[in-house]
Amino acid sequence: MKKNLDCEVLVIGSGAGGSTIAETLIDQGLEVLMVEEGPNANIEKKIEGTIDSFSYQWRSGGLNAALGDPIISYAEGRCVGGGTEINSAIMQKPPKELIESWESKYSIDNFNCKDINNYVEKALKRVNACYTKPPHGRPSDILKIAGEELNWKIKELKRAQKGTIDINPFLSGTKDNGKQSMSVSLIAESLNKGMNLISNCRVTK
Repeated sequence: MKKNLDCEVLVIGSGAGGSTIAETLIDQGLEVLMVEEGPNANIEKKIEGTIDSFSYQWRSGGLNAALGDPIISYAEGRCVGGGTEINSAIMQKPPKELIESWESKYSIDNFNCKDINNYVEKALKRVNACYTKPPHGRPSDILKIAGEELNWKIKELKRAQKGTIDINPFLSGTKDNGKQSMSVSLIAESLNKGMNLISNCRVTK
């Protein structure tokens, strides 16, 4: 059944970029419609484990590669929340050297470390980025031990999370909405503020 929907702003894609834009525009009082090619796992199917996540939330079941020399495999989310639903929710500030390089090379207006870090801090706060309490899991422990043996600099990274977090949910969805992926944070808030969301809707030219 076809249905006509009107909106002031159409946001295509529900990953980190689309969700951030949608919430910003909703807060400014605009009527926003978001469309997502993939399913909405929160209402359509419960993700019980990694196998469910691969088949339901990952594009091509996780089998993606950029062909060339070398061939590079990559992951892409195909669900409401996009890549934030399948990654480890790691939040990392861009290096100062990288920002300064882009500012110099591309001459972008209002693009400098001060302005960028201001937005980064807002993003970190919005998803409650913080350090994960131990235990961190055997794989992380092995990496830390190996790094120390090699005298490498080791730095723990913050994650978008709330409450007590199990390790496994970072790989295949969330438990009790602990991981602050877009579907349980920005998208959920935007829906409460009146945004419309259509999942399983592919947009083509």
